[in-house]
Amino acid sequence: MIQAWPENRTDLHAFENLEIIRGRTKQHGQFSLAVVGLDITSLGLRSLKEISDGDVIISGNKKLCYANTINWKKLFGTSSQKTKIINNKDEKGCKAMGHVCHPLCSSEGCWGPEPKDCVSCRNVSRGKECVEKCSVLEGEPREFVENSECIQCHPECLPQPMNITCTGRVRSAFDVIPSYIV
Repeated sequence: MIQAWPENRTDLHAFENLEIIRGRTKQHGQFSLAVVGLDITSLGLRSLKEISDGDVIISGNKKLCYANTINWKKLFGTSSQKTKIINNKDEKGCKAMGHVCHPLCSSEGCWGPEPKDCVSCRNVSRGKECVEKCSVLEGEPREFVENSECIQCHPECLPQPMNITCTGRVRSAFDVIPSYIV
């Protein structure tokens, strides 16, 4: 349970790499994630993929937006887990202040306002951040798309204007190989 947080911090940035909450120890024997009465605007738990056991309570955070955008059931390890998200900033107030998911986020929600805060991307991602498109035909470094992710081409792959440079990670996947290699 998080009961206190520095006033100058607007999200739970210290936990941005947290991937799994196991829920072995629960607040009041019930909650494995409890965010109560903090002065934050977003959760910032961008790496969270699973809450194995225990319920979630997010309450009394008067400036908090984004918590209602998350499909918490997708994170839960059991069907009996529940969320209680109440008395935070209302959705209209969040929208009025521009505290909404970035346009590059999918409809699955977000942990905060940035493209790196999306649960998943509308288009593609580069590293942990959603982007409009990959540098497939132009730009440096050249990339190919694999599972909706931009992957950098092998450095020996020769970029050509408006031409697909590579289609995979290995040298044999080059579409265009520099003449000194052949």
